[in-house]
Amino acid sequence: MQMLTILKSQQNEVLKLIQGFKLDLARFKWSVEPSVATKDLAVSRLSYRGTEFFFQFGYKERKEFAILSPDTDKLVDLQYPGSWDSQKRYCLIWLGYLQREMNEPDLW
Repeated sequence: MQMLTILKSQQNEVLKLIQGFKLDLARFKWSVEPSVATKDLAVSRLSYRGTEFFFQFGYKERKEFAILSPDTDKLVDLQYPGSWDSQKRYCLIWLGYLQREMNEPDLW
């Protein structure tokens, strides 16, 4: 299986994005997971421990592809940013959705 993960410098850019939110940095975990979009490819995934939430930095047809959970109004969504800068913007948006869900009380 081929690995196409983001660079350490890109992980550091993501860290700077995270620091702009009130989220527990220790709960974030990087891993390498099989791509949903491309067969025989492993990609970077950033998960939030203790939840099912994640952002997967994938590729489809050699362009940036993202799977994020949560999204604006559903548990999982797919996005096709097409570039690192756009993928980073989706990650920033995802962090906002993640913070929203982590701050939301369980009224049930």
